[in-house]
Amino acid sequence: MGIVGRHRGNRCSRVLGIQNRAAKIGSKGDKALSSKHFPELIRSLPEFDGPFDAHRLNATNCEVLFASYPAGTAIDPHTHPTENCGVITEGELILIIGDQESRYGPGDWYHLLPNQQHAARFKVSTSEIEFWFDAGASAEE
Repeated sequence: MGIVGRHRGNRCSRVLGIQNRAAKIGSKGDKALSSKHFPELIRSLPEFDGPFDAHRLNATNCEVLFASYPAGTAIDPHTHPTENCGVITEGELILIIGDQESRYGPGDWYHLLPNQQHAARFKVSTSEIEFWFDAGASAEE
């Protein structure tokens, strides 16, 4: 299954998160590499307890993450039960689905279905806003 959607400047009805709990990517000290461009109000949100640096905003049926990935980060193929989409705010996401590799830069949206296998690479320091929707949740809930 390929990429479900790619949008520039539009709201995505569903959003992505990259999740790899098997290996910790970077350290909390790496956060300064690319999250500085997020406003102080965003940086003051609670930290996400996961394998990458992010600040978490609570939402019903959805986790909203303001995530940063240091240059050189690689995330092995994996799946997760959430339907995800995100928008790149700085840097570049290289998203791999099957044998298709797609690049997303600032302002680009990506979208993944629940349990869709994918991998990711970040050649440069990258930040994004990720939306992890509970499978089966509708925007109206």
